[in-house]
Amino acid sequence: GLPSVLTDKIRTKFYKRYKKETGCEPWQLSEVHKSEVINSIPENKASSFPEQCEEEGPITFEARPDPELIIKSVLKHFPYLKFRNTFRGIDNYNFVSAQPWSSPCPICDGKHGNYGLHGEWYGTEYCLTCFTSGNKFKFATVA
Repeated sequence: GLPSVLTDKIRTKFYKRYKKETGCEPWQLSEVHKSEVINSIPENKASSFPEQCEEEGPITFEARPDPELIIKSVLKHFPYLKFRNTFRGIDNYNFVSAQPWSSPCPICDGKHGNYGLHGEWYGTEYCLTCFTSGNKFKFATVA
């Protein structure tokens, strides 16, 4: 049906929260800076995804690898993910689990199933992004 007053209030709330946290309008692309991980990781996070990469740092390549190699690298480091497809330069990943809604997102720790876990190149950095939360995690870089 048509949007209600409640829908408008929810959209306004999300808009204000997004603008406050990022400083950007929702239709603007945010940059991922070299030394920055746009992420907020709770202390009691169940997944070891960011911690695993932070210990070793992002993977460094001498030249930008072919798409198949970067996808294989993601799957090797995170065996609980599987590759779904690539659409317009964005790699889409799903959870291996038969019940993805019970699996916490490795980036935001939310439970949103297979919706919104993507990998994409931002200049010389390959970031995994949770589109549900907007958080990005730098996975690989080109030296």
